[in-house]
Amino acid sequence: MKKFVALFCFAALLITACNSYGDKIKINDKSEVYYKDGASKDDAQRLGNFLLKNSYFDSLSEKSVQLTKNKDTFDVKFVVDKAKVEQQGNSEFLFQILGAAISSEVFANKPVKVILADAYMKGFKDIPPYSLEDTVDTTKQVEHDSTGTNQ
Repeated sequence: MKKFVALFCFAALLITACNSYGDKIKINDKSEVYYKDGASKDDAQRLGNFLLKNSYFDSLSEKSVQLTKNKDTFDVKFVVDKAKVEQQGNSEFLFQILGAAISSEVFANKPVKVILADAYMKGFKDIPPYSLEDTVDTTKQVEHDSTGTNQ
């Protein structure tokens, strides 16, 4: 019987190791950042602190994020409810803004790729990077012709 229990524990350990989300840092009671593949513990801590400071992480709901690094680019996977994200019309834009802020304030303007993921950290949507073309230009003046109509 002891051999069976030991074999079962070993198999469970192997399965867990194969599905590793990375090392984990708890930011508060409900929030965690996993990191692996080139991302450091310090990178994960800075990301978690930023998300806490900017109210993405809170004490009301459980949230997980995974940070990896591929050359110069940081990949940030946000575990989200796919149905809720699809219902919200502006969620992609909000994640674009969040990615730009993470790049600027956490990773010294290094590229950040935002990925929305399911509860198993499987990405289902890559969020395109934020660019100035994504905003409305309110500095343009409307020109009027001699009749006073807009052109």
